[in-house]
Amino acid sequence: MKKKIIGFLTVATAVTLLAACGGGGSKTSSSDTKDGGADKVETAKFPKTQNTKAKALEGETLNVALPFDDQIQGVWSYALYEDAYDGTLLEIADDSLFLTDNEFKYTNGGLADVEFDREKNTATVTLRKDLKWSDGEALTADDVVFAYEVVAHKDYTGVRYDEKLQNIVGIEDYHAGKADTISGIKKVDDTTVEITYKELNPAIQYGSGLLSYAMPKHYLSDVPVKKLQESDKIRKNPVTTGPFYISNVKVGESVEYTKNPYYYGNKPQVDKIVATVVPTTTVVDELKNKKYDIALDMPTDTYDSYADIDGYTNLGREELYYSYIGFKLGKFDAAKGENVMDPNAKMGNVKVRQAMAYAVDSEQLGEKVYSGLRVFANSVIVPASGDVYDADLEGYKFDEAKAKSLLEEAGYKDTNDDGFVEDPDGKEFVVNFAAMAGGESSQTVADFMKQSWENIGIKVEYTTGRLIDFNSFYDKILGDTDDVDVYAAAWGVGTDPNPSESFGRKAQYNMMRYNSEKMDEVLGRIASADAFDEAKNKAAYKDFQALVKEEVPAFPLNYNYRIILVNDRVSYFDYDYHADTTNRWADVAVSEKDRK
Repeated sequence: MKKKIIGFLTVATAVTLLAACGGGGSKTSSSDTKDGGADKVETAKFPKTQNTKAKALEGETLNVALPFDDQIQGVWSYALYEDAYDGTLLEIADDSLFLTDNEFKYTNGGLADVEFDREKNTATVTLRKDLKWSDGEALTADDVVFAYEVVAHKDYTGVRYDEKLQNIVGIEDYHAGKADTISGIKKVDDTTVEITYKELNPAIQYGSGLLSYAMPKHYLSDVPVKKLQESDKIRKNPVTTGPFYISNVKVGESVEYTKNPYYYGNKPQVDKIVATVVPTTTVVDELKNKKYDIALDMPTDTYDSYADIDGYTNLGREELYYSYIGFKLGKFDAAKGENVMDPNAKMGNVKVRQAMAYAVDSEQLGEKVYSGLRVFANSVIVPASGDVYDADLEGYKFDEAKAKSLLEEAGYKDTNDDGFVEDPDGKEFVVNFAAMAGGESSQTVADFMKQSWENIGIKVEYTTGRLIDFNSFYDKILGDTDDVDVYAAAWGVGTDPNPSESFGRKAQYNMMRYNSEKMDEVLGRIASADAFDEAKNKAAYKDFQALVKEEVPAFPLNYNYRIILVNDRVSYFDYDYHADTTNRWADVAVSEKDRK
């Protein structure tokens, strides 16, 4: 599954394309959790599925609200989109090639099956027969190959050409312009593609180095790769594989979907879906006025305001997500294609980073601001990832005295009695903090962070002097602007726990720009064939988590519980990760004309 940068304060969902069955139940409140983040909020046992078993009405339109305090970017391509909001909306119109099992490993039965051969280091992708795109054209092996050729092209403008894909034989020569094709990717016949890797590793089972989408070659091949992301064929009239196709886009505001007559899976139960961006400040009132059938990704900081809206049921699940504080330690060198650390970076002293981590009481943040729907995170691997998560790792639990001691050990002392430390050379030390606008509590949470650091003597100023809107925020962070030293963000980890996309030397989403030989070594072990041995795999992940804690390029704050609201006229909607169905939006149904 695709991974995403997501809003720390607005907090979009971190998942795409996975759904499943769940149980019924009633709305509940939340409470405290145990240390370490390994346990869910005990009383937040929300159902994951609404199923009234009432007969579905035909010809209906489903209205969906997406709470968000900015305009959506509207990049309707899995190869090219960059934030969770686009990904959430794209899910309605585009299917993954592969289904997954209860451990998030790829399984057969979707658009395509996949078979791995460890001896030959190959993955063989076999499409169903007679598949079609939403425009009626055949979906073939050429479209699977084309996706790799776009993502690995030298003019590709997205961020998915990474170290995982570079494990494919011949892809680096293609990317460098030394070859016209990718030698390790071969079309066997119209429905079969064989991909050869330098080394097959266990992460391939989760899709690491294996694109989970095709791209319509017949429709996009006439558009230069460098212009794809901004083209109308991506932004306004995309050709997709899902149960619905995008039939109308109001830029930044709403997306209309119409039933796809060529869909291979379960036939959609509604004729149309209209998804509208709704400000987080007004979404509760609009739900009370029965304007929407489903509200996705409700802000957890205002849970009390929608905990019990008449006519709606709350569905919930633990997210594959963590919020975090990142330290800018360098820049991405596009010429080298890798992150390069700055030896003079303001946040270069590890003890200062450790001090700032100990200074933040993220347990209190989750309990007081988010009604217990966020819990303390001890690791940048999430509990939902299973055995590779280290529940025994002692995270950065709040310890103000230790934070102050670490600053003093690093030579950061208040030499002029103004209440703030100076650096070891006696110069003023001011940290520029980038925080994101969005949601009722955004300023409260940002101020909490700022005050936490000022409590230990670090002077903090907001980048731009105020909170930054979502799109501008990531322009700054990904663009490595000089006015950001520390930033608050969130990361949707996806179903593949391999952290190389956010910590790898060549990963553009390694927004800290951190690298080290130690990190190269441990990520290499995670990605090696030796990691097919479960004990070695678990050990490598444990070492990775310990290294992140030790060197602190970033530190996690909270794991998240995600809530959506579903009106009682919706007779079926499945919000779980694991399902036998191909796309949950194909199965959503309504049984009443009017919202209740």
